[in-house]
This record gives sequence, structure tokens and C-alpha cells, in this order.
Amino acid sequence: MSSENLKAEYQEVGSNFRLLTDIRFKLLGFLPIGTGAGVALAEGWSEPPQAVLIGLFGLVVTCAIAFYSKRNDQLYNALVARAADLERHLGLKDGAYAQRPRSWLRIGRHEINHGKIWWIYGASLAAWLFILLHGALRLLAPHLGIPVAPMPGQAADAPLPVGPIAVVAAIAIVVLAMLLVVKMERDQQKALRAAARRAVEILETIPLSRPPDLSYWRPFLAQTRILAGKADTKENRAKLEKALLAYLDDTDCFYWDRPTDRACCEPRAAAQLTGLLSDMPSRWIQDIASGRRG
Repeated sequence: MSSENLKAEYQEVGSNFRLLTDIRFKLLGFLPIGTGAGVALAEGWSEPPQAVLIGLFGLVVTCAIAFYSKRNDQLYNALVARAADLERHLGLKDGAYAQRPRSWLRIGRHEINHGKIWWIYGASLAAWLFILLHGALRLLAPHLGIPVAPMPGQAADAPLPVGPIAVVAAIAIVVLAMLLVVKMERDQQKALRAAARRAVEILETIPLSRPPDLSYWRPFLAQTRILAGKADTKENRAKLEKALLAYLDDTDCFYWDRPTDRACCEPRAAAQLTGLLSDMPSRWIQDIASGRRG
């Protein structure tokens, strides 16, 4: 790729990086305001069904925004890595992206990084869940013969402490859910890294004969299936095999730097083919396979 093309892509990557950053902070600015308005609205409604509806709506919207933000984070990190790679190709080995400082500040055992913005999402989810649970408890308790804490001007004997129960339950559910998401993310990252390393190792040992014998390729395809997040089904295996044959026929090197026939792939070409089949960045795959990233 020419220097002009690299510079043009570098400018586009920087523009997309700024766009994603802008979206992130707009979402973070909107979320507390929207949550506070929802809580204030729910406090003015004394009927439990209305509170349940408000809480459910806010919970669904906040979850959708949180999922979008998580995907935004993935693209954000990919853009940073690509910008750093472009800087190295352009000779800017000490560029702003290539030499981006790590998050070095710690408060006690807690590292200060971008991931801590999820505390805002957790707090908002807990607030909406509290509204939902509070309304649901007030709605269901009379049907179960349980007296609830009275509204102003009402009286009740041995009332059920709906408010404290809803607060504790909401916080506990959100904390457990966030811990589960963190564990799932770490487990999936570990599995993806292992599959990336293994896929490149296997591919480096397979001669690119024509026509290819798919029996030699099935261990490699099994790893790319893991990277692609596809279930081990006959349909998915057939799709991967079809895509593999199409890319192996790319003698013009349009999609990847295909070696000559009967030659094995170098690490870069192996990462490119693995990335094409799995929809994962070849740069990341090569970094994992080479050990540059753990």
C-alpha cells in the first residue's frame, strides 16, 4: 500500500476514533439525566402498575444502551490498534497511538481506566430495577396476603418493608450480573486467543496444494469456527469450507497475500486468511500468535 493510501486511511481512522469518543460521552451524559428524570417521574405515580411499566421501560432502554456502548468499546479499541499499526508503517513509531500510555493510576487496588465508566451503567440499571421491583412488590403483596408499607395517609399493621427489600435486591442483582458479564468476557477472550494461536500454528504447516484436500484443513477450520463464534453444525462447517475454497482460489492476492502453490503460509498470511474466515482483525490474530499480545 502506498504512503498516500496509508495517510488517507490514518486520517479516516482518526476521524472514526473521534466520532466513537463523542458518542461515548454523549451516552454517558444522557444516561444519568434520563435515569434521574425516570426516578422522579416514578415517585409521582402512586399506582404500582405504572411504576412497574416505567421501571421496565427504563431497564430495557439502559440495557440496550449498555450493549451498544460495549460494542462501541470494541470498535474503539480496534481503531486505536489500527491507528498504531498505520503509524508504524508510516515511520511514526513514537506516534500518539503507537505509544499510547497504559492506565498507570491506581487508587488502592483499583486501576483507573475507561472500563470504570461501567459504574455509571450499573448505577442506572440498579435505579431502574429498584423502581421495577418496588412496584412489583407493592402489586403482588396484597394478592399474597402480605401487608405492605403504607403510602402517605394510609395505615397498615406489620407492613412489609418494600423499599429496603427492593434496594437490596436491585443492587445485588446488578452486582451479580456485572460480575457474571466480566467472567464471561474473560473466558471468551481466553478462548479466542487460544483459537487464534492454534489456527495460525496449524495453517503454517499446511501446503497450499490445488485442489486442496479438506481433510488437512478441518483442524484449522475448527479453530476459525471458534474465532467466528459459530456453533459446530454441519451447515456452519459447510459455509466455512466453501469460504476457504474461495479464498484459496485467490491467486491474484486480492483478499490476502496468498503464497505460491504448495508453499506454506508465513505468519502474516496465515493471520490474514484466519481473519477473513472468522471476521476478526488479522493484525490482532498475528499479535496473539506471535506472542506480542498475551
